[in-house]
Amino acid sequence: MHLEFKIKTLGDSDMRWIVLIGSVTLFSLPCWSAKYSVTQLQIQSIAQEQDDEEASFTIRSNNKFHKCGGKSSNLFVVHSEYERVGYMRFTLAIEAMKNNWPISISTKGCNGRALNVEKIRLDRP
Repeated sequence: MHLEFKIKTLGDSDMRWIVLIGSVTLFSLPCWSAKYSVTQLQIQSIAQEQDDEEASFTIRSNNKFHKCGGKSSNLFVVHSEYERVGYMRFTLAIEAMKNNWPISISTKGCNGRALNVEKIRLDRP
């Protein structure tokens, strides 16, 4: 019994597709790796250190949920370009901390050791 294998060489058009798909995948990985959906986050503290209507505020959780900056961290930064949206997010965080309710957040990448928060949802038990 004799088996014969044929190896197909890749043409120029095949190589272009491989390079294109590989490049898109490689350059998209940092964006995907920094997005999280965190649930059941218990707030330990809230701080707003700048005196500005569009200033961000920080949330520290009881547990470390992410590895921004290379180390485990419990620091989240909430930004909003609209004053009213920022106020609503701050109010949700205060209510959650005051009543010991967990929150869920969606994030949009790292900012140093902090994870940027895109959305906040209050999870009443």
